[in-house]
Amino acid sequence: RPRGGVQRGCSRPMASGTEDASTHASPHNVAVAGLLLTLYFGMNVVFNIYNKWLFSGPLPTPVLVTMTHQAFCFLGALSAVACSPEWLYKRTELEGTVVWIKLMIIPFGFVLNIGLNNISLLFCTLALNQLIRSF
Repeated sequence: RPRGGVQRGCSRPMASGTEDASTHASPHNVAVAGLLLTLYFGMNVVFNIYNKWLFSGPLPTPVLVTMTHQAFCFLGALSAVACSPEWLYKRTELEGTVVWIKLMIIPFGFVLNIGLNNISLLFCTLALNQLIRSF
């Protein structure tokens, strides 16, 4: 058993007290994570403000916008897979209907989340919408 290293099959450092430097958060990693979180939440607020304006005025059809958005996302993902070289992406075959049902829960929940959020922008204020989504 090597001194100060990591045991095989164990992700924790051994008891000798020396730890790998990569397990600690460096200031650079913390800054990058903070920047990414700020961008994520900032874009969330920007898109909600834009959607509130869009659904309150020029285009009061949130379900149509959601369906169009999802259709174009699907076409973009399909074209990315079709144009990517074979060595870059190898699809894993899914076997059985149970696996397909479990897998389809994810996009169904995603679309339901976006669609219901867009519909809610018609009936409540942006502040209330953001408050509810923050939980």
